[in-house]
Amino acid sequence: MQKHRMPPEFIDSEFKKIYTMGKMMLVSHQKKRKSLSTQLIGQRMRGFTVMEMAIVLVIVGLIIGAVSIGTNVQRGAGYQRVSSDFVQAWMTAYDRFYEGSGRPPGDVVAAPTGLVNGTTDSFICGTDLRNAMLQAGIELPPGRAEGFEDHYAYLDANGNPQEVTVCFGAVAWSEVGASEGEYISRNRNVMRISGATPSLSNLLDNMFDSRSNASFGKMRQVGQHNITTSNRGAVAWSNTDVDNFSANGEAHDEAQVVTLNAYVKMSR
Repeated sequence: MQKHRMPPEFIDSEFKKIYTMGKMMLVSHQKKRKSLSTQLIGQRMRGFTVMEMAIVLVIVGLIIGAVSIGTNVQRGAGYQRVSSDFVQAWMTAYDRFYEGSGRPPGDVVAAPTGLVNGTTDSFICGTDLRNAMLQAGIELPPGRAEGFEDHYAYLDANGNPQEVTVCFGAVAWSEVGASEGEYISRNRNVMRISGATPSLSNLLDNMFDSRSNASFGKMRQVGQHNITTSNRGAVAWSNTDVDNFSANGEAHDEAQVVTLNAYVKMSR
């Protein structure tokens, strides 16, 4: 049986048609894939951009919060060191002086009065205080440096350097009288703390009295320590850390925080 063969011209023609059709389908498919990929990439880029912005904002917020918390913790730790390494250390030095000599610093040896420097409103500070302690064999607190043991440097709420100092003296001090609501004045030995910011003053006040007010308790603001008005109420500390020192009559947010002076009543 004789096989039927297609003419070569017919085969070439049909092959070209099939090849051309396949190539067109392939090109069309590639264009569709490219278009779809472009759309998907655009959508993904737009979605990731919004998401990335949200993530960045969250991270920035966390960083700011962490910095703020870290700053507050660091400042609180600094205030605690002022309390323990300086204020309480000087109170201990005073008590050791009294125990060893039977009198407060500067009192008259021949006729002791029981008052610092033998009278009221006379303070022993600086070199006189350090020499009195050293002559009595009392080890001085470290303070700011050798020769400045009665000074202590710290940072305020704005990150600016401040310096707190201590002296000892005797002042008139209001105390509860015989009847309810009555207050009388008595001479008491005190430690004067100068250069404490409002927040440091409040921290120390809470440490001594478990509450913060300027006119009651063991620690009081200078000027509020001897109020004898009957049935008087508590007085708040006169400033806060938002109050700054002003230069040339202008206060700036970055300026040093104002400082206060306080008295701490000694045990004897």
